[in-house]
Amino acid sequence: MLQRMLLTTALALMVGHGFSQVLLLDQTAGQQGASVVAQDFENAYQAYSSFAAEDVVVPSGSNWVVDSVLFMGEYQTPSGTPSPGAGIVISVHMDNGGIPGAVVFSDTLGANADPDFDGSLKYTWQDGLTLTQGVYWIVAAARKDYASTQTQWQWFSSSSTEGDTALWINPGGGFTLNNCPTWTEVTTCYGSTYPGMSFQLYGCPGSKPELLNLPSDTSFCSSQSLALIVGSNTSSAHFAWSNGDFGDSTTFFEGGVYAITLTDTVLGCQVVDSVTIAEFETPELDVTDTTFCFGTSVIVSANNCPQCANTWSTGEVTDSITISVPGTYWLNAIDTANGCAAKDTFQVEMLDVDPIQFEVDPPFGICPMDSLELTILNDYASITWSTGSTSNTEQFTVGGEVHIAVVADNGCTRTDSILIVDFPAPQ
Repeated sequence: MLQRMLLTTALALMVGHGFSQVLLLDQTAGQQGASVVAQDFENAYQAYSSFAAEDVVVPSGSNWVVDSVLFMGEYQTPSGTPSPGAGIVISVHMDNGGIPGAVVFSDTLGANADPDFDGSLKYTWQDGLTLTQGVYWIVAAARKDYASTQTQWQWFSSSSTEGDTALWINPGGGFTLNNCPTWTEVTTCYGSTYPGMSFQLYGCPGSKPELLNLPSDTSFCSSQSLALIVGSNTSSAHFAWSNGDFGDSTTFFEGGVYAITLTDTVLGCQVVDSVTIAEFETPELDVTDTTFCFGTSVIVSANNCPQCANTWSTGEVTDSITISVPGTYWLNAIDTANGCAAKDTFQVEMLDVDPIQFEVDPPFGICPMDSLELTILNDYASITWSTGSTSNTEQFTVGGEVHIAVVADNGCTRTDSILIVDFPAPQ
């Protein structure tokens, strides 16, 4: 039983729809070996197509939501090894005086009704099938060609049955020994079989719990996280997420496909669903702190996200800005491809050069027949006098305007001018 329940859980995860694991009806007790042929053959063997039917009684006052059924059987062949694997033809009918009547549901799967090749055919109602109180008939047959494999699928009979004896029909009359072209009790068509058919019906013995507010897919940006909050139509709901969290909410930090299991703790029903979460990359901004020299400016660029729409704290919406005032600035970038945004703050510092200091104080003058020696006290990286000298000290024998250009260790430059006066001779 546990093996079957685990299998149905796995199927539910594969299809991504709600799936309940409550065993509503079990007719596998007293299961007989090979029983009745139930197979929808290809056209060449259509006369042998036959179906078996078993009744299902939904108790008074009950409301079943069935979501899967397992038909126990095996493959037979006149000689050699039978070829496993088949599709399925299935229908659900109202009771009409002890035989299948009005069709409630029908479907045909061309293949993959026996994915594990164990002879048991499986069918899942992805959205559930609601059966109110009353009597129903489930009609089933394998969908399998005979010519290429010489293989027949046979539905096991069972000594346990809920109501009437199971039925069998071979409308084309190909199986002349059985001679049951209309619905007839299996014990008549197959004298050695048990009165029931072996199968298990799963679902919920009441309204199936519904998982609310779970998107089929969503996304978030990598610099953030994603919080999801779900709900249910039942107050006895228990939520379990595949990331290990419990409760009606969880937070995701990575993209992927995640499952959530909703359990109605009163009815025992479970619904499994999943959400696909895409994780989009957030722009990785790295606008570094920078400097500029007094009297100049600096260009700051956002060159690591070419597809971004940029907004600067200055109000500009360009890829780069020119800054001539020191301070704190920020850049907000939105990736136009995925909508993710990032913000980076940076500092801009203005560098200056200390004023030129001389060994002697002005005013500067030269007496007749004398000279003036000027020495710069600052420790600059370089000094250039308008005379062409590059030393800290320069000699002057005549007056005039002198220009000095210096470069500080921070790379910034400063220029200054001094006036040297020719003092007159004493009278």
